[in-house]
Amino acid sequence: MPSMSSPPSASSPAAPGGHFPNHRRIFLETSAVVVASLVLLIPYYHLPLSEADEGIIATGAERILRGQIPYRDFFSELGPASFYLQAVIFKLGAINVTALRLTAWLLGGAISGLIYLLARKVMGGFRASFAASIFLLICYPSAYRVSHHWWANLFLMLTVLSLDASFPPAPGASNSRRRGWLLLAGFLAATTLLSMQSKGFWAIVMGSAFLIIEPYLSESENRGEHLKLGLRQAAWFLTGSAATIATVAGYFAFHGALGAWVDDNVVFLFTNYRTYLDV
Repeated sequence: MPSMSSPPSASSPAAPGGHFPNHRRIFLETSAVVVASLVLLIPYYHLPLSEADEGIIATGAERILRGQIPYRDFFSELGPASFYLQAVIFKLGAINVTALRLTAWLLGGAISGLIYLLARKVMGGFRASFAASIFLLICYPSAYRVSHHWWANLFLMLTVLSLDASFPPAPGASNSRRRGWLLLAGFLAATTLLSMQSKGFWAIVMGSAFLIIEPYLSESENRGEHLKLGLRQAAWFLTGSAATIATVAGYFAFHGALGAWVDDNVVFLFTNYRTYLDV
């Protein structure tokens, strides 16, 4: 996986506008994409609620601010992250449709910027802007709403970027810094799971598989040692995921909602979800 910026060599120093773009240039480009996206998405800010999921998330967030606990005090098959994130936004502003539209607007800008960053790793900056444009012109207009899908997409892309950053740009990079990025990636993968179970599950599975396989396949010699390295990397990643899920499980257990959370978010999805959607 390519790193955020390529390491400069003695014969080819990194410089703005050169072959190796620096972090400042990437930051400025991404900021420009985010600002442009927010400007283009202003017309959607005034549109009314568009789907039941928005009402579910808004209602859950409002009930949390009234002191209720998801799954113990009300049923939902949605993960808890969307409720609590919206509750924070309501708390900072007000419990109204304007705050909900603000959430959707900011999510659109943030996701557009992340798409640009990811696309920039495999193509030039100008061409990467087309990937963000596809989201702005096609994807967002078809689903301009607060949704656990959008929250999960946001955290999934942050997971990928954190995994990318965990790969050292040069020999001798700090192991503690790498472990920090792997722990962060694990935390973000678990947060994806807490936003939308299916996407988060694959974020954790595919992230672990990548970390195990990549060192093994990148070297033709000493593959046994590289396999051990991959397993250590995956262990740090899974530690970040497990710690996050354990913390949330502890929170619900403290409030007497652990069993209800498991029933609503796991058992229900494998037993009655299809019937629930039909109704």
